[in-house]
Amino acid sequence: MRARATAQRALALVLLVSGAAAAEPGPAPAVPWCALVGSYGYPEFEAAHRLAEKLRAGGFAGAAVYDTRDFANLAWGQLALIAARRAEPDARKHALEDVRTLERSRLPAYAKPCQALAGARALEQASQIRPPATLPTEPAQPSVEAGCFGWSPRQAAAACVTGRYSMQEGCEWKVELVGGGGEPVALHQTREQHHDHPTAVPPSLQAELVRRLSDGSFVCLPEGRRLEPGGAVRWASPRVAVTWQRRRLRRDGDGATGRWWVFSDVLTVECGARRTELMSIETSSDQPSGSVHLIPGGRYVVVDSDVSFAEEGDQGREAQAWVVDIATCVAQESGE
Repeated sequence: MRARATAQRALALVLLVSGAAAAEPGPAPAVPWCALVGSYGYPEFEAAHRLAEKLRAGGFAGAAVYDTRDFANLAWGQLALIAARRAEPDARKHALEDVRTLERSRLPAYAKPCQALAGARALEQASQIRPPATLPTEPAQPSVEAGCFGWSPRQAAAACVTGRYSMQEGCEWKVELVGGGGEPVALHQTREQHHDHPTAVPPSLQAELVRRLSDGSFVCLPEGRRLEPGGAVRWASPRVAVTWQRRRLRRDGDGATGRWWVFSDVLTVECGARRTELMSIETSSDQPSGSVHLIPGGRYVVVDSDVSFAEEGDQGREAQAWVVDIATCVAQESGE
């Protein structure tokens, strides 16, 4: 796997060039916690709403039914009956106390982090439930931003900007049709130092990229969910989860160059009972990121990552992408 081949390059000294000491990782921001009483399919709204009314009458004044798509860290694709939402510093402790109170009433309660997205609101009637997402119909347009931007239902392929930049070795950025085969279209390639990816599609490549996207019937990629180290995105239907695990390995550096943490980052996808590892690297990058796009229909999920790397005398970044068949949990990787 190409990610493994570049693992040693990912040993980082991000602040070496500036000579500043790497900062200690700060404390994680407080995350709201919820006491939940089960999850429900969308057709089960009325049953969930009746139970919410009983909970309000029993002292849980904020009990309500929510669409899990309104929360960053709940499994999307179902309803959640939230008895209480806690945002205070001891949110987890109070949510667990709420759970114990609910369990005394023989309710199947549990506590989970529940970061609400903008616009999240309680549902009072079934008509407020948003319809399932559909695949956009707008043709995909060429892009230079790292990550995926288009999807071909006919080829089951994603159009993605992938590549690598090294301050010492130059850069190579390209548009790949991940999962669809064919030669990538080179956006920019140079051995010049201090030269990252282009800011616009070169005019000489615009027509070729438009033709390739049109021939493959690529449309705009559905909006993705952001993924960062230590996080996960999940769907209840289809049952799929993408997780970015991060573990501290050691402290590197010295008094002259500064000291920094080296992490083990592992990106995996779980499709029901199956599990596939997408990426495994060592890095000291403190701001890697990715996105996950579930293709409407529930058969495929598209994952991309953008990770910086650094080592003595060099630094840069690498962008990769994968198309995962949820039925088999087999991943097609950029660069294959």
